[in-house]
Amino acid sequence: MRKIPILLAVCFGALTMFSCSKSDVLPEEKEEGPGASFIGAWTAKDYSGEVFTYEKLSQLASNQYGYILKTNGRLTVRGNASWCGTPPLTYADFDGTWSFKDNILTLNGGYWGGKTIEKWEILSHSNQEFSAKRLSIEHIR
Repeated sequence: MRKIPILLAVCFGALTMFSCSKSDVLPEEKEEGPGASFIGAWTAKDYSGEVFTYEKLSQLASNQYGYILKTNGRLTVRGNASWCGTPPLTYADFDGTWSFKDNILTLNGGYWGGKTIEKWEILSHSNQEFSAKRLSIEHIR
């Protein structure tokens, strides 16, 4: 009979240690607002003239260029780790911020040589892809 309370205490302790924490919740479940559907990992799918299309992935591969838009306006840019663009390429993650207002997605992120501020006009958008036109890009060293 004494084993049951001990067993219950052990089970409760195990559940407490391995239960979902707040950070385990998908970003789409935590963030609300007009830019919430942009949260996630995005990589280039197509480019035609001035319009480019990005597709959403569950995550970026370690050797894949793209953007990871996170909650609270945080951004990770995965790009070339150095100025050399000759294969084999080495990739690195650079921190930054993002915002979405009046159909303009602004990405303020790092790259190997400093910071980049990009403004994109969103032309079409779904939960799995978006098409945009780059309005401006500024490199800050």
